[in-house]
Formats: sequence, structure tokens, C-alpha cells
Amino acid sequence: MVLFTALLFLTACGSNGDTVSEDGRIVLTLGTVSDSQDLKKQVEAYNQNHPEYVIEIKAYGDLAVEGTDALGMIQMEIAAGGGPDIIDFGYLYSPMAVGSGIVEDLSVYMDADEDFHEEDYFMNVIDAFSGNEKAYVISPQFSIRSFAGRKEDLGDATSWNMQKVMSYFEGNAQDRILFPGDSRREVFGFLCMGSMGNFVNWTNGTCSFDDGAFKELLLFADQFPDQRIYDEDYSVLQQFQSGKALLYPVSITGVYETAKVRTIFGDVPVNYIGYPLNGSNGNIARMGNIVLGINKNSSHKEAAWEFIKSFLKEEYQSNIEGGLPLLKKELEIRLTKACEIEYEENASGEKVEKVKDRIIFEGEEPIDIICINRQDAETLLEIVDNVDTAYATDLDLYTIILEEVSGYFEDDREIDSVIDIIQNRASIYVSENY
Repeated sequence: MVLFTALLFLTACGSNGDTVSEDGRIVLTLGTVSDSQDLKKQVEAYNQNHPEYVIEIKAYGDLAVEGTDALGMIQMEIAAGGGPDIIDFGYLYSPMAVGSGIVEDLSVYMDADEDFHEEDYFMNVIDAFSGNEKAYVISPQFSIRSFAGRKEDLGDATSWNMQKVMSYFEGNAQDRILFPGDSRREVFGFLCMGSMGNFVNWTNGTCSFDDGAFKELLLFADQFPDQRIYDEDYSVLQQFQSGKALLYPVSITGVYETAKVRTIFGDVPVNYIGYPLNGSNGNIARMGNIVLGINKNSSHKEAAWEFIKSFLKEEYQSNIEGGLPLLKKELEIRLTKACEIEYEENASGEKVEKVKDRIIFEGEEPIDIICINRQDAETLLEIVDNVDTAYATDLDLYTIILEEVSGYFEDDREIDSVIDIIQNRASIYVSENY
């Protein structure tokens, strides 16, 4: 029995302490907080093509316990000197998740890899996700969040701050709304989530909710009603085409969005001015549902990088759905195809134009998008090329903010007292988790 146990142990572990699979390959662990089919497919492809390594998935979501989520468990394992070789932060990613240095700087591997060519990718988007000169994670796909409005109202500005938002609305507010459904909580939520970088420095782990900009945001949101009441014949589309609605909250997840926004505004020139960010372009990149990093404790970082790099190759990038690819060539291919009118047979066997996307507002007739034009394509590329900021927040931190802001909106407390409490609670939270 003792001899059998010893032999079994030798089968499971290599001479360097590595875990070895039944077929003699070194095991890399991929820790994930979610159950992604795309992730599983990439693991299967990697395992089929790499004779030296095999990746095994460890789903931390199934292991989470009360008081500690999946990400917290991964962080504790890494802090103790262990943890998975590769981490998929998924929907739990926040800048603070990597702020304590638990993952490798991927830019080092990009620079050293002769097969990786920066000019092929939207490196400004990758850089925006990091927020500094280091690339701690890569998300193979992304989307863009913005606010769009008429150029006749906004001009050609590419950025604005909270003061300019306030001036813009006050100068145009007669019988006009900021956007459909602009209750105080909706306005606060949209603007706060998108401009969190104004109040939290994710690089050094400090907060500045008490510097005046957050107060301006609260005062601005508080002027809106608790709830908008609409007539039965209310039309969201009409609000934009008549010029009554000033801003349209945009989520660019595919190549048809700029054409949809143009159509929504009635084919008038549109400016994607984005969120009120101090000194940055207002259009912000948001990560997809896969967010990958390499554990600083891993003994096989080069092999881990090879796996992450597989998500950047054309084979994967060309099959991305529900987001924009990081590979420039792939986005250009999609835009070119989107400009073409395609045909298909209907139920009667007639040849008709293929509907590629639709504009849908509740209670209104859908508007079919048959194709986009070159200006739509160029607008989208320009938006992507100018992105320099990522949608960066932390759900627990945001919950703290909402708890205290509710007190202000309900007139329970003075605004300065609320801001002081938010600054204090947020600073403690960030310092403890950074």
C-alpha cells in the first residue's frame, strides 16, 4: 500500500513540483469566476495543440463561501503563494482586483513575442484597460459606452466635464429632457458609473469624492424628478427626432450602432461626446465577459501567455459575437461587409433585402437596418481610435456610494455630510482592498 501510494504521487507530480497529467503533460490551472463556453472551447483547442502542457479549469464560482466571492478566494490563494496559473476575472474584474500586483505585466510578454505585432491591434483600448503603462489583463473583445447628441447643440467637442454638462442642460432645458427616462437615480447612475475615474485613482488607490466634482454631479442629478410620467402615445424615437431629447446613451457592441444612432436622430449630424471625464476622451471602453491575467506565482508564465495570446489570433477574433474585436483587420472586415446590401429569400421564395439589425423601442414599430454607409463606418473607427479610458468601477464600492446617495435624494441628510461619509467609507474600502 505504501509503495502504491508513492507511485501514485510520482505520477501526479513532476520533479519540479509540477502537477502532471496522465499523459505526462504539465498541468496549468485556469481559475475562472464564471462558466464561459468560449473559455472552454479555447482550453480544448489549446490542449489539442500543445504536447507539453494541458490546461484544467477550476471554477471558483462553485467554491465561493459566505462572505468571500470567487475573486476573493483567488486573491487569497495568490496572497498565500499559490493560486491558478491563469485567471479569468470575468464580470468581477475591477482595477482594484489587480492593483495589489497579483498578476504579471502582459506588456512584457507582448514586447518579447516576435509573433505579436502591436500595429495589428487597437493598443489604445488595451492600454485604456490598464490605465497606466502596464497591461495587467487582456479582454479579447470590448464595447464602447458613450453619450451622443446633435452637433448643432454640442458642436465638435470631444470631451467635457460635469460643469459643461450642467451648462449644456441649463441652456437647453426649456421643454427638453436629458434623455428618455431621466429620473434623478437614472441620471446619477449613468453619469457616476461612467465617470468613476474622476473620483478614484485606480493607479495609487486614492479617492477624491470631496473635491467638488462629485458634489456637482449630485446637485445636477437632484434637479430631475423621482420618476418620469409619460402619456400613452409617448414615443422615444420622436423625442430624439424632434430634438426634445438632448442625449442618447450609446452602447456600441457591434458595427451597426453608429447607423442606428444616426437613424434615431433623424439623419442629422451627431457628436459622440461621451461621459464627463476630466481631461480624457468621453467615449469609454468596456471589457467583455472574459478578462485574462497571469498569476505572479505561476512557474509557467510563458505557457500561460501562449494561451492568452490565442484569444488575440484571427481564428478567435473573427468569431467574436456581442462585442468588438481587438484585431483591427477583423473590425474593418465587419464594417466593409456591413456596408453591403445582402439578399435572402422570404417565406414566399421572393428575393428581399436582408435585415441585419433593428432599432427597437418598447411599444413602437421596429426600424430595420439593411446596411450602414461609409460615414457610419468611419465614425465608428474614429470613436475606437480615440478611446483612452476604460469603464472602471467596483461593484462593492458603487454599492457604498448608492447607500449614502439615497440619503441625500430622500432629503434625510445635507449634501456635504453625505459627501464626507462617502469619501471616508470609499477611502477605507479602497485602502483595504487595493
